Amino acid sequence: MLEAYDLVLRGHDERKHTTRGSSAEARRLFTQALELDPQYAGAYAGLGWTLLQSWQFLWSTERETLERARELAERAIALDNTLADAYRLLGQIYLWEKAHDRAIAQAERAVVLAPNDADGYETLAEILGWSGRAEESIRLIRRAMRLNPRYPFFYLWTLGHAYYLTDKRQEALDAFGQIVQRNPNFAPAHAYRAVVLSELGRAKEARQAWDEASRLSPSASMSNLRERLPYKRPADLDRLLAAAHRAGMQ
Repeated sequence: MLEAYDLVLRGHDERKHTTRGSSAEARRLFTQALELDPQYAGAYAGLGWTLLQSWQFLWSTERETLERARELAERAIALDNTLADAYRLLGQIYLWEKAHDRAIAQAERAVVLAPNDADGYETLAEILGWSGRAEESIRLIRRAMRLNPRYPFFYLWTLGHAYYLTDKRQEALDAFGQIVQRNPNFAPAHAYRAVVLSELGRAKEARQAWDEASRLSPSASMSNLRERLPYKRPADLDRLLAAAHRAGMQ
């Protein structure tokens, strides 16, 4: 149904603004699409993405949010087991559940289903970064960027995160700076700019970047980030939190 398809496209555009309000609007659009077509796999996946986003950005503290996102991804796959977007979503959910091997497997499945889809490579690259395989992440996100030269801002997030993890601090700083220019609402870019600036000894700039991250994500704290961030290697998490603390995180 054309109207439902249009609602799903609009929903994906909304959630990419990465604000609580835009995510809520995206959720409304995906729900409306499902009211028109209850068998629309893409709408279930889209709705799942909004719930995952609520978990990632600390807009929701309820574990059930992540569980509901997984149910929606599984529902989408049950309706259409060739839908790469649903496997990408499921891979991200497993990542945030800290089931890294399962996350990688789902992302790899998405790439197999849609080998020319740049988003599949981006998802796999991001998951590999969190999983302690940052060099592979860099290789794959660059491939995604070649497939889609007009890539969205979050490709730069995956690239910058992998640069940070491989101690390419200036390259990471450049990537996070580009994100801030393209989407100033993306709190992780400000937070990781603060972390990198702190590691470079640029304390004043680090504090300014952290203040902006805190404005966008006021619920972020040492305790909830330690519990939530899906690093496979404890050393990666400890490094991040130490630098964030120096930048101003309490």
